[in-house]
Amino acid sequence: MSNHPLLFFLHIPKTAGTSVNTVAKIEYVKKQRYPWDNVKWIDKTVKFDVQDERLGNSIKLVKGHFPVGIHEGIKIPFEYTTFLRDPIKRANSHFRQLYRMSNSLLSDELQEHGFDFVLEKYKNFAFSNLQSRLLAGGLPHEEISPDCLFEKARNNFDKFFPLFGLMERFDESILMMKDRYHWRYPPYYSVLNSVTEREATELDLSSIQSRLKEMNQIDQLLYDYAKERFDQINYIEENRLKNFRRGLKVFRVIHKGYLAFRPNA
Repeated sequence: MSNHPLLFFLHIPKTAGTSVNTVAKIEYVKKQRYPWDNVKWIDKTVKFDVQDERLGNSIKLVKGHFPVGIHEGIKIPFEYTTFLRDPIKRANSHFRQLYRMSNSLLSDELQEHGFDFVLEKYKNFAFSNLQSRLLAGGLPHEEISPDCLFEKARNNFDKFFPLFGLMERFDESILMMKDRYHWRYPPYYSVLNSVTEREATELDLSSIQSRLKEMNQIDQLLYDYAKERFDQINYIEENRLKNFRRGLKVFRVIHKGYLAFRPNA
């Protein structure tokens, strides 16, 4: 890990980022992690400090919600990684998350104005091609033509992401990350911040599925492209996967007890 380029982990909302955070907290001590917060993601006037002397020295990992491009001007070796997810599943999960957040207006707006209003208001921020927007390097609320969006996202994806993960193939992804980034410990993780069965049934999203498909056509193209790339780079053998999953079961039992004892850990 000490000789690896500075790593930017681009956390796209609802793509298993909190599970990756479990791994990061085990692998990187606090002074090695540089969280880049959600507020800065949507404010273009706030710049990432590429002159920070800690980058590449004590800081090994920059993680958070940000678009590709915060590295501009950096003078040390770096690379990005991220997890992508089936676009419709991601949008549905994001909708439910915003609906249940105490500081979100979406729940009240949905009851007062309905689905069409909410989808339109939050489309560029949450529900329309968000994965492509962040990889393309533009802020989520910026308008961009579909062809240009896909081209920019794919070009950045190929240029800056030598390795990435797919949420639907998480275990294989995290094992390849362990190898590439020279992680010392098994990358065991807990499933956190996921939608519960009760939460999934209390909000019926069936009426907006066709609309979400229309709103995420570029993300679908990008995801299909990513799946092809993933199949080309995936080298994890079945036996290694089975052994990892056996250890993962034990870790989750232990980690569940740990979180019960220290819920804010």
